[in-house]
Parts: sequence; structure tokens; C-alpha cells
Amino acid sequence: MDESHRTPHAHGVIAIYRDEASAQRAATALRSIGVSESSIRSRGPAGGDHATPTPLVEDHAAVVDAEKALFAGAAGTAIAMAVGAVIGLPFAFIEFLDWPFWLRAISTMTIGALMVGAVGIIAAPALVTRRPDQAAEGVKGVVLAVDDYSTQIAQVITNEKPVRIDLVDDGGQTLPNDTTGR
Repeated sequence: MDESHRTPHAHGVIAIYRDEASAQRAATALRSIGVSESSIRSRGPAGGDHATPTPLVEDHAAVVDAEKALFAGAAGTAIAMAVGAVIGLPFAFIEFLDWPFWLRAISTMTIGALMVGAVGIIAAPALVTRRPDQAAEGVKGVVLAVDDYSTQIAQVITNEKPVRIDLVDDGGQTLPNDTTGR
């Protein structure tokens, strides 16, 4: 491997993939760029054999994926507001204050949309939150560990879109990087 592309202190990389096929494709691609067979280890699913290093399992125990939460919040609120408007419409048939039907319909649909939308904006992101009894990606994914690191290795591993990537030092401890933020 070209020493000029090494990241300081990084001696390996651990990637977690959603499925065995992605991990196998990454391992094959690593072999094709000259990474030795003895440097590549694949274990999975990680939850069964405790193959995942402890930091990967314990990290982000109560964290919500921000992209999922944003999408769920926006979509959930829009859906909840539409449902609220439909629920509010029948109340327009109740006569009050000598208002015409169209004004009662707009009022009751707006009130219904706002009330149910308020519930949606809170409930939707909560629905995408990983529950404590659900396994973290590091526990249920397929782990691919490489005992070497270069930008070329990182690119090959990233091409298969892993759930998580961690750089490790020679002692097996994870290093700060863009993926973990530590």
C-alpha cells in the first residue's frame, strides 16, 4: 500500500453493512486492489457471535437518524393535517353564529388540521426512533474489518454504502472521523 495516503494513527477500518452480499462485494473489491486475504475479516450477523467491537455496539444507543426524523416529521405532519381536516369537516354541518357553510367548513377543517397536525409533528419523529429493545445497526449488521488503511481502501469500502465506518488504531480503539464524530 502507498504510505503517502495513510491517515495518521489509523491502522485499520471496520465497516458495518446491512447484508452479507454488500460485505462480500466490498471484500472482493478490496482483494482486487491488492489488499491481502489475511487483512480482511468478515463476521456477521454481528449480534450472534459478538464480533462487533464494544464501542460500535454501545455508540448512539438513543440517537435518531436526523434525516429520518426530519422526513418523518414533515411527512407525518402533512398526513396528520390532511386527516385532521377530514375529521374536522363533519363539524361544519353543525350550525353556529349564522355563519355560512363554507366559512364553517374552512374553520372546522383548519382547527382539525392544526390539532391533529400538532400531534403528528410530535408523534412522527418518535415513530422512527430506535426503541431500547431493538438491536443497533452495529449488532445486527455484517462486520467487515480490514487490518490496513489507505484512502483507496476507504473509497472501496464506502462504495458499498456501509451503515457505519470506523477507523481503528493499532490497539483496536476507534478514532475520530466524519462518520462517528468522536
